[in-house]
Amino acid sequence: MNDWFKVRLSYSPRNDVTPLGNNTFYISIDWGVQGAGRPLGWALRLNAFADPNDNAADFVTARALQRNVTSIEAQSQICSWIRKCSGHECCLAQRDAILPARIIEVSPTRSPSAPRLLITNGGVGKYATLSYCWGASHSSLISSSNMEEYRHHLDVATLPKTIQDAISVTRAISIPYLWVDALCILQDSDEDKTREIAMMEQIFRDSLVTLVAASSDNASRGFLQLRSGHSTAYRVPFRISPSTFGTMSIQDLDDVIYDETLEPINRRAWTLQEQLLAQRLVIYSSHTLQWRCKAGIHNLGDSLNHSAFDEELYSETLFTLSKRYPESHLSLLQWMKIIHVYTERQASLPNDKLPALAGIVKEFSSELGPCYYAGLWEYCLLWQLMWKTFLPDRYQISKPSQYRAPSWSWASIEGRIWYEHYDDTSQYTPYNCAITHVDTTLKSINSPHGEVKDASLTLRALLRKAWFYPKTKNVLWVKGSDDSADSALDRHLEKFIEEHPEDAHTLDSSHGGAA
Repeated sequence: MNDWFKVRLSYSPRNDVTPLGNNTFYISIDWGVQGAGRPLGWALRLNAFADPNDNAADFVTARALQRNVTSIEAQSQICSWIRKCSGHECCLAQRDAILPARIIEVSPTRSPSAPRLLITNGGVGKYATLSYCWGASHSSLISSSNMEEYRHHLDVATLPKTIQDAISVTRAISIPYLWVDALCILQDSDEDKTREIAMMEQIFRDSLVTLVAASSDNASRGFLQLRSGHSTAYRVPFRISPSTFGTMSIQDLDDVIYDETLEPINRRAWTLQEQLLAQRLVIYSSHTLQWRCKAGIHNLGDSLNHSAFDEELYSETLFTLSKRYPESHLSLLQWMKIIHVYTERQASLPNDKLPALAGIVKEFSSELGPCYYAGLWEYCLLWQLMWKTFLPDRYQISKPSQYRAPSWSWASIEGRIWYEHYDDTSQYTPYNCAITHVDTTLKSINSPHGEVKDASLTLRALLRKAWFYPKTKNVLWVKGSDDSADSALDRHLEKFIEEHPEDAHTLDSSHGGAA
């Protein structure tokens, strides 16, 4: 018998990886003994990139990762992305928009290096928005007491580093105005907060571009630092044709796959709607600079963008607002996907749970509205009531100390939720149940999708006698259920009695003595 082995190199271009081209390779090695049964195997995924001036550049289209996000090339690339986006049929036209009530003028004519707060009075123009993490504390917030001072002059040196960086980028790419919540919403006025939060959907949708400080968990850190690198690349000769050779660099694909769910920005509740509503994103991620619009995602310098998860699912979720479904149930499925993502995030203030989603709610109201009750739509409300906590044994689930939403709403808890079989349209069938009354009382009539003071829900349905055992983690035993359910419950109760013998008599007496 002879030992053998086989080495294969293959590539499989994917539409969800940019740039398009032959940039992901697979090396597989199989070996064994002739006639000795099933062979063994091993495989490695590789990312390839080439110098733009190399002969291999036409075949291998990805380039080296660019870690300097403040270079002249980076600024030029942002401007180029904006120009190209204006030609995308799927992207909204870039035009002057009605400016938010207050905005930062980054380079006033009278003093270009001294930004100031501008009261717009309904004026129009192009502006950028900033999506970022505040962090534990925040200095230089606008209030009623300092607004007049800020209208004359903003001392940039006293601003949080992230806002300083945003002003610098906005000025560098020749956008005259920048909107930042901390400087454009009066932080000591609940009335102003309610009014401006209600405008968030329009503010982010109409901005020319949104700057995303993805890698910074605190406004004091900034986002223009040189990105660190850790992966090792190896240069190898590459034959393009029998007489033409080039060179490409290869590295382990696992070293370059980008998991954006790990970025600090994607743990904050408010930033989900900011990114969903924005038409164009310039993302300062932890590894490079990225561009995102409806046409796709691109890295600075055309380095490989390869997401750690299903890019198609991600694009459906985060760009769902650009799609319009004629069937309402398809819009509801998209809404459920967003709730899955949203409930993983945290709000600095517990009562922000509903307001931080209000802009997205407003967008969905054309398909699912107008009736909306503390996180749930009237359309298919029975189906939406069947949310569940996601892996409660693994992920912490808690309730806020103060009332935030009714118990039948997912917004009543802290923790990730999910809808079982939410993508199975066959589940949209009539129930032996009907809603006879549902109502919510808003904290402010000016915020129809925001905080609620109380809510009520009345159902008409069939009833079954049941016993409830809190110590068995909310297991319900229903008389007359099918045999398999009864058997499973019996096994559960037997285990419960073993662990809690002192409670055995309680279980026995509750349903006729049979545990």
